Amino acid sequence: RVVKHSLNRQKFDFSYRERSKDTMLLDLGNSLINLLRVVPAGALVFFSSYAVLTAAVKLWKEKPFEDELTFFAKLDAVKTVCVEVAPLHPEP
Repeated sequence: RVVKHSLNRQKFDFSYRERSKDTMLLDLGNSLINLLRVVPAGALVFFSSYAVLTAAVKLWKEKPFEDELTFFAKLDAVKTVCVEVAPLHPEP
Protein backbone atom coordinates (compact mmCIF):
# COMPACT_ATOMS: atom_id res chain seq x y z
CA ARG A 1 0.00 0.00 0.00
CA VAL A 2 1.25 3.49 -0.83
CA VAL A 3 1.27 6.03 2.00
CA LYS A 4 0.41 9.44 0.55
CA HIS A 5 0.13 11.60 3.68
CA SER A 6 2.11 12.07 6.88
CA LEU A 7 0.57 11.68 10.31
CA ASN A 8 0.16 15.47 10.25
CA ARG A 9 -2.06 15.00 7.17
CA GLN A 10 0.53 16.75 5.04
CA LYS A 11 0.72 15.32 1.53
CA PHE A 12 4.06 13.68 0.87
CA ASP A 13 5.75 15.55 -1.97
CA PHE A 14 9.01 14.02 -3.05
CA SER A 15 9.39 16.07 -6.20
CA TYR A 16 12.91 17.23 -7.01
CA ARG A 17 12.31 20.60 -5.33
CA GLU A 18 10.75 19.22 -2.14
CA ARG A 19 12.35 15.83 -1.56
CA SER A 20 15.34 16.91 0.50
CA LYS A 21 13.54 19.34 2.81
CA ASP A 22 14.04 18.47 6.47
CA THR A 23 10.34 18.78 7.28
CA MET A 24 9.38 16.31 4.55
CA LEU A 25 12.04 13.79 5.60
CA LEU A 26 11.18 14.13 9.29
CA ASP A 27 7.48 13.63 8.53
CA LEU A 28 8.44 10.51 6.60
CA GLY A 29 10.59 9.24 9.48
CA ASN A 30 7.83 9.89 12.01
CA SER A 31 5.27 8.15 9.80
CA LEU A 32 7.57 5.16 9.33
CA ILE A 33 8.16 4.82 13.06
CA ASN A 34 4.42 4.78 13.75
CA LEU A 35 3.57 2.55 10.81
CA LEU A 36 6.27 0.00 11.62
CA ARG A 37 4.96 -0.31 15.16
CA VAL A 38 1.82 -1.99 13.82
CA VAL A 39 3.30 -3.94 10.90
CA PRO A 40 3.59 -7.53 12.14
CA ALA A 41 6.65 -8.52 10.11
CA GLY A 42 9.22 -6.53 8.17
CA ALA A 43 8.76 -3.75 5.67
CA LEU A 44 10.59 -2.58 2.58
CA VAL A 45 10.88 1.15 1.94
CA PHE A 46 11.94 2.42 -1.48
CA PHE A 47 13.48 5.81 -2.20
CA SER A 48 13.54 7.50 -5.58
CA SER A 49 17.33 7.82 -5.53
CA TYR A 50 20.38 7.12 -3.41
CA ALA A 51 20.67 10.88 -2.86
CA VAL A 52 17.25 11.01 -1.17
CA LEU A 53 18.00 7.86 0.85
CA THR A 54 21.34 9.31 1.98
CA ALA A 55 19.75 12.65 2.93
CA ALA A 56 17.02 10.90 4.94
CA VAL A 57 19.41 8.59 6.81
CA LYS A 58 21.82 11.46 7.56
CA LEU A 59 19.02 13.64 8.95
CA TRP A 60 17.46 10.78 10.91
CA LYS A 61 20.81 9.99 12.52
CA GLU A 62 21.21 13.63 13.63
CA LYS A 63 17.71 14.65 14.78
CA PRO A 64 16.37 13.58 18.17
CA PHE A 65 13.01 11.86 18.41
CA GLU A 66 10.60 12.25 21.34
CA ASP A 67 12.51 10.14 23.87
CA GLU A 68 16.02 11.45 23.17
CA LEU A 69 16.85 8.72 20.68
CA THR A 70 17.51 9.85 17.15
CA PHE A 71 14.91 9.11 14.49
CA PHE A 72 17.20 6.42 13.10
CA ALA A 73 17.76 4.80 16.51
CA LYS A 74 14.01 4.83 17.12
CA LEU A 75 13.37 3.22 13.73
CA ASP A 76 15.99 0.59 14.51
CA ALA A 77 14.41 -0.04 17.91
CA VAL A 78 11.05 -0.71 16.26
CA LYS A 79 12.38 -2.84 13.37
CA THR A 80 15.91 -3.78 12.39
CA VAL A 81 17.06 -1.29 9.74
CA CYS A 82 19.24 -2.28 6.80
CA VAL A 83 20.34 0.49 4.46
CA GLU A 84 21.58 -0.27 0.97
CA VAL A 85 24.60 1.81 0.06
CA ALA A 86 25.12 3.30 -3.38
CA PRO A 87 27.45 1.33 -5.62
CA LEU A 88 30.95 2.75 -5.92
CA HIS A 89 30.97 2.31 -9.66
CA PRO A 90 27.43 2.55 -11.04
CA GLU A 91 26.78 0.64 -14.22
CA PRO A 92 26.61 2.80 -17.35
